[in-house]
Amino acid sequence: MMDGISAAAAILQVAQMAGQAAMTAHDLFSTIKNAPNEISAIKNDILSFQILVSSLERSLSSSDVFNMVNEDPEISHAVLTLLSPIENCKIALDRIQQKMKPYFKTETSRREVFALSLELERTKSTFGNAMGHVTLIISTKSALGFGDRNFQGKVEFNPDVGTSLLEYASTVKAVAHPDDEATNNDTP
Repeated sequence: MMDGISAAAAILQVAQMAGQAAMTAHDLFSTIKNAPNEISAIKNDILSFQILVSSLERSLSSSDVFNMVNEDPEISHAVLTLLSPIENCKIALDRIQQKMKPYFKTETSRREVFALSLELERTKSTFGNAMGHVTLIISTKSALGFGDRNFQGKVEFNPDVGTSLLEYASTVKAVAHPDDEATNNDTP
C-alpha cells in the first residue's frame, strides 16, 4: 500500500484521469477533417488506450475486484506496477494535446506528429507490458489454485486485465463463500 492509499484506489484514480485525457485528445483529433495518416493513426492509438484503461477502471470500480486487489499482496503489487505506465501515457497524451491545439491555427510538421506518435506508442507498450504482468499473476494464481480444487483453473487467460480481474475476483468470492453463490443461483 502507498501512504494509506490502497493499490486499487491509486490505480483507479490515475486510470480515471488518463481515461479522461484520452477522451479529450480523441475528441480533439476527431474534429480534424481529412486528417493526414499520422493524425488518424494517433487518433486510433488514443482510442485503443482509452478502451484498455476504461476496462481497468470499470473492473476496479467493482467492490469485489477492489477488495480482492487490496487483500492479495501479489495482485496488489502487480496492479501498482500499472501506476507509472498509466501516468506516462497520460503525460504523452497531454503533450500531444498541447502540440496539436496550435495545429488548428498553424502547420505542425509531420516530423513533430511522428515523434508524438512514437512517444504515445512507447508509453502504450509499457502500459501493455505492465497489464500483461497483472494478467500473468492472475492466471498463475488461478492455475495453481492454492491447493483448493474448487478454485484451480476456474479463471481462463484473458489478455484484458480488467476482465481478468473481474473474473478472478468473482471466482475468489464464489470459492470463499459458496453459500452466497448458491443463493444467487437460486434467485430467478
